[in-house]
Amino acid sequence: MVEELAGRWRVTGVEVAPGPVSAVDANDPALMGAVLSVAPDRLAWEPHEGGFFTDTCPGPQVGPDGSVGCGEGQFGPPDMHVVQDGHRLRINWYNGAILLLSRVT
Repeated sequence: MVEELAGRWRVTGVEVAPGPVSAVDANDPALMGAVLSVAPDRLAWEPHEGGFFTDTCPGPQVGPDGSVGCGEGQFGPPDMHVVQDGHRLRINWYNGAILLLSRVT
């Protein structure tokens, strides 16, 4: 499935997961605009002004349920899933954020 996602994806929206506490707001400016680079051998956030995305995943594997495994280390929170919804990706991220990404290239 990683091959199908290959390219660059920009965060174009942020939703807040239901729950009692969240450290982010809808369309949180600190998260908006970040770009995720996806290649068969690596997932990595590109440098982002004002952002704090640093996760990198060598040797990514995406399971049928959208779970992400890395050949080394971890990408995102332990319960992170990536779901392709048409031309967008949905990723549950840290602190109750649900990232909505649109393909750049």
